[in-house]
Amino acid sequence: MENIDPSSLGEELLNRLQTFSGVILLLGGVDRGKTTLAFRIVNFFLSQGKKVAWVDADLGQSTVGPPTTVGLGFPSNFSLEERLFTPYFHFVGDTSPRNRITSTAVFTHNLVERAHARTEVVLVDTCGFFQGEAALYLKTLQLRLTQPELVIGIGEKEEFSVFKKMGVNQLLELPPAAEISPKKAIERRSYREHLFSVYFSRAQNLVLDLANFRLFLPLYPSFYCQKTFFSQGAVKFCWEDKVWVLTERVDFAVRGRRFFKASPSELYRVLGCLYNEKGEEIGLGVIREVNLEGKKLTVWGVKAQAQNPVFFVPGRVKLDFTGREVGRFSWHGSAV
Repeated sequence: MENIDPSSLGEELLNRLQTFSGVILLLGGVDRGKTTLAFRIVNFFLSQGKKVAWVDADLGQSTVGPPTTVGLGFPSNFSLEERLFTPYFHFVGDTSPRNRITSTAVFTHNLVERAHARTEVVLVDTCGFFQGEAALYLKTLQLRLTQPELVIGIGEKEEFSVFKKMGVNQLLELPPAAEISPKKAIERRSYREHLFSVYFSRAQNLVLDLANFRLFLPLYPSFYCQKTFFSQGAVKFCWEDKVWVLTERVDFAVRGRRFFKASPSELYRVLGCLYNEKGEEIGLGVIREVNLEGKKLTVWGVKAQAQNPVFFVPGRVKLDFTGREVGRFSWHGSAV
């Protein structure tokens, strides 16, 4: 990584970093300069000969790990290759945490705990999802779970008043970076697509048992308890009183139970995660084919770890096989 002028960190922050060890968490809205500051802080600690870890919880504008994941990296040269293909990541399944609050917060905590065992300093870069009840809930969970020794808030002072009321005493407030210019949505999407393109340049065809298609992340017991049934030209995935049905039949119904339905063609190009038999992430993949008759799932996937995938969990994003975003996926809900 490039050397930086320590004075660019500002006198107050530089003083705090001189003898720092523990967890630093960055807070702030979109286009405030969190990631720029994160690079400077990491550079500073490396120049001091300290070991440092970077936990990236920005699902849509990833610096560590591919988009839709919370990633963990241990910087050395910290090239794009090193950051993108980190073997340490958790799949959330969307480019925004808005509907994935619990998994985003818990996975942030998990990776901070993992980093603690190897480093003196853990830097947590959170996303720009910052306004509204759901955003504050996410940030509150991340704060309480990671218990940082230093919280850096980048933005206007009034934006952090709620955290002061919550008793976040270790908060250092900094103004937005002057050199940061706002990015348009199309620029953010273009950045994600570039990352996906580089990531899937390493992809290969992987064939999995359709019985190991999972609807839930390993964070939840439903990942392990889900039951799969093949019947009447359909696959039924059951958990408690709900059923998810994968079929081409438009008239298929499940009597007396809540059910959700999708066709194999709707799963085409859905981005998901590959897991080993213990429910640990191996890499990401895009669905190429769902073979109901042969009970197989073909995925255009990347193995970031040298293990054979067993399970597959779909997310909400659809990609073509070059990494371009082409839509979103959701089940069709019905109630009986």
